[in-house]
Amino acid sequence: VNPDDAQPTIDEWNRAVAARRKFVFEHRVRRRDGVWRLFSICALPMTGADGEIQEWVGVHTDITEKKEADRILQESLERFRFMAESMPQKIFTANCNGEVDYFNGQWMEFTGLTYDEIREWGWTQIVHPDDIDENVRQWKPSIETGQHFQFEHALRRAADTATVPWTPARAM
Repeated sequence: VNPDDAQPTIDEWNRAVAARRKFVFEHRVRRRDGVWRLFSICALPMTGADGEIQEWVGVHTDITEKKEADRILQESLERFRFMAESMPQKIFTANCNGEVDYFNGQWMEFTGLTYDEIREWGWTQIVHPDDIDENVRQWKPSIETGQHFQFEHALRRAADTATVPWTPARAM
């Protein structure tokens, strides 16, 4: 165990033992070749019929690659958000169920609604009533097949609720 991580590991272990709770911790461990790797420890106390801890059962897992992948993913998400929030276009993303999970600030400015009001399927309230059925009818096969989605519809604008400009929508 890395010398800088040894005492924090012992301290957390002692707290888990004293509280008779699960022990979860991350620390660096040196491999035989001298390379430091990040490991996760998870141990559970196993009690006997008398309620006393008889033993601890746990795993010690190398999570170095996972942590690096998480870091790279987080950086990528931050770059995407910066780009999406900087663009003058209205941008959204959706999950595999077709629920919209991200709208950039342009959407909130355009609609006057909050993210919580238009996320998932809430976006349907900003589509003109004459267009919503066809929009959803075309959106669903795109979700199921992964095919591109393109549809022109009228949307409600916050500045002038009577104005419903024709807006193309595309998903790839």
